[in-house]
Amino acid sequence: MKIMSFNVLSKDTAELKTKGAAEATVNGYVSARAPMFNKMLDGELPDIVGLQECSAPWRAWLAENLNDKYTYVGTHTKATGEAGYILYLKNKFHVLEDGFFWLAEGAPQVPVVGWDARFDRICCWALFECIECGKKFLFFDTHLDHEGTVARPNQARVILDRIAAMKQMAREKYGIEDCPAILVGDMNSRPDTEAYAVYTNTLNDARVHSKGRTLPDELSTSPWFWYCKSEEDYCRNSHIIDYVFVTPNITVTDYDMIHTCTNLCPYGAYISDHNAVIADVSF
Repeated sequence: MKIMSFNVLSKDTAELKTKGAAEATVNGYVSARAPMFNKMLDGELPDIVGLQECSAPWRAWLAENLNDKYTYVGTHTKATGEAGYILYLKNKFHVLEDGFFWLAEGAPQVPVVGWDARFDRICCWALFECIECGKKFLFFDTHLDHEGTVARPNQARVILDRIAAMKQMAREKYGIEDCPAILVGDMNSRPDTEAYAVYTNTLNDARVHSKGRTLPDELSTSPWFWYCKSEEDYCRNSHIIDYVFVTPNITVTDYDMIHTCTNLCPYGAYISDHNAVIADVSF
């Protein structure tokens, strides 16, 4: 099963500048970038995609133009209007249950700004069933706050608590012992941060635990728009903040990144200011 996490960039402006080529600019309109995202879905055919920064222009575009192989669940926040959407191949999976919670103490069902966060932040989740094999698993998609240094590790703890609660629900309601769970998102946290340590005390970082291909520590997942003359010019400042985390009962067989923030992206230049990360997993 192929899992993707992708921060699509909420901004919807006429022009944005790149890094690395002062003369280069980017068409920042969602209407220009989103069709390239559809091409990426066709090219990569991920089974499930967690999206972050789905602003109102993105939501409107997805409602009318999303690649017809996919459908989605999710919601948006009150403060920013940013959505967390979980896209999935509609011919491969059923959604048995889905929901969301805000990243504040007690995982409330109403918008709350937790700790020192700037915005109210959400986590969306779904319990999936594979149509062909009947296997069931949990999937979570989130975006931790970009300013709250106290908030981020606490937001991670809220998510882990809810994963445990949802696993218990799956056990009691569906008879699933140790339900596999996947968490993706823009965590705004490098691997040397407290939030990352909170996550990896319970979950495995797919990049680190891949049994096959993976990525070096220095490659960045979020370098803004980055002009490259060749693949050697990919940003290498170790700014890793986008992740796929999995419970230990999930095996990661491959891990990769699509350089969607560069002019060398095979699906079109500068889709987002983040690179999409992909993990092949099995359980």
